[in-house]
Amino acid sequence: MGVTPQALANTVLKKAALGNFPINKMELQRILYLICDDYLKANGKPLLSENFENGAMLRSVEYAFRSFGGDTITRFAQDAKGNVYVVNFECTDVLRSVNKIWNMYKQGEIA
Repeated sequence: MGVTPQALANTVLKKAALGNFPINKMELQRILYLICDDYLKANGKPLLSENFENGAMLRSVEYAFRSFGGDTITRFAQDAKGNVYVVNFECTDVLRSVNKIWNMYKQGEIA
């Protein structure tokens, strides 16, 4: 588990931006939940050290994007120094789950 919730969120947001497919905070949380679920099923271990609360919410992601309310997210999550991180391309097992769930979401297979 070397992936932070913020890096995972930024990876999804990067895909959204590159595909001109805007998403809001609620959609992001749902996508993250499904990515983590897919990863757990495929690898037999959790992807993140942070647990989901109230169904499908990561507190750190909620905090990072709270200012957007229900609006489209227009920036990446940053650490305290202003750095932005995404999932490393070498994490193929993580990116497999990200790509699978993102493609399902983009095609409308996930509401």
